[in-house]
Amino acid sequence: MKKILKALKYLKSNGILSLCNRIKMNISYEKSKEYRNSKGIYKLKRNNQYLYLKKEEIIVISENNFANSHLKDKINELNSDGYAVKYYHLEKDRNKYTQILPVVENKRISEESILSIKNKVVLVEGNIKIDKSNKLYSDNINNIKSEFIDNITIIVLNYNNKNIIIECINSLLKYNKYKYRIIIVDNGSTDGSYEEIKKRYNNKIMLLKNNKNGCSSGRNLGVNEANTDYLLFLDSDQIVKNNNWLDNYLELINEQNVIGWAAGWFNKKGHSGSITDNFELRCMPPEYLYRTDIGYLGSGGMFLSKAVFNKTNGFDTNFDPTGYEDTDLSLQIRNLGCELIYCPYLGIEHRPHQTTAKVLNNKKIDENANYFKNKWERINRELLKFIR
Repeated sequence: MKKILKALKYLKSNGILSLCNRIKMNISYEKSKEYRNSKGIYKLKRNNQYLYLKKEEIIVISENNFANSHLKDKINELNSDGYAVKYYHLEKDRNKYTQILPVVENKRISEESILSIKNKVVLVEGNIKIDKSNKLYSDNINNIKSEFIDNITIIVLNYNNKNIIIECINSLLKYNKYKYRIIIVDNGSTDGSYEEIKKRYNNKIMLLKNNKNGCSSGRNLGVNEANTDYLLFLDSDQIVKNNNWLDNYLELINEQNVIGWAAGWFNKKGHSGSITDNFELRCMPPEYLYRTDIGYLGSGGMFLSKAVFNKTNGFDTNFDPTGYEDTDLSLQIRNLGCELIYCPYLGIEHRPHQTTAKVLNNKKIDENANYFKNKWERINRELLKFIR
């Protein structure tokens, strides 16, 4: 029933042709969907040579079943940071109710067996003794390399998003152990958000005004004012959720790769097709940290060095106001010989389409799709081969 109501709402907003295309795309998603087998092991239909194991496993040991644990929020945070979590509770807890995350392994354990766990990162709940070789988990488990401290600029666009941009900026300021700099580019807002940001934050951020509403022109403007070695693009509807939110990306980043929180593949027409959001667990098997067999990265959550960005032509302003500008930049980066890495373990919450919904135009999107395809068939059509 919910799907029917959702389809009717989409029909009202976008028309019958767009709805039919959407249904067709959803069917294709289901056909290619990655899945877990009956034993709970995540299987891939495609070659997994591009998938890489997580580097860190954390064992949680509690007196209580997961359903009664006070550590659920912490475990959610660890999962969003990309850690593989194994949750053990004492055998004397006989509560049969199991409320577990799909990425948390939940098992009973005896007190004797706890002492046999050695040389692991452990988080303990309750009066439990562990072996002295175990390293207790703390929020500072990852030491940040000095090259990243005060050396990252975060660029966020705003367009008539007064409520959500305030929440975004507040979260960036709250969870800033990295001492990054924040640039907000206002794309000609008329809802008073530019004035509100200027009033609230003054010298805490850099506020720029773009003379038109354009994702490409706005982000290029932000990059021009950035004087750090690393850049991170966020959307105004992405909210930072914890103090370690960037740690995984700092471990992965180097001069030869670009990391993204969102990704997708191309369809047979050479247009953007399936996106990771349409797959179970956002197309990331629980035992892996990242994958590179993707077609392109989305700009919301894209992290790269400024040196790599400067080797490109920047965001193509022909795509303004929005649509395919991040797809195009992804291929520019890959055309340089750099790798695109998809990693969903950035500690943010996404409030979908609170930004693009205000500027999306089906006709413009179609025009941008054709311009993008023709451009890259001319430059390097091999980069359009990542099809799903």
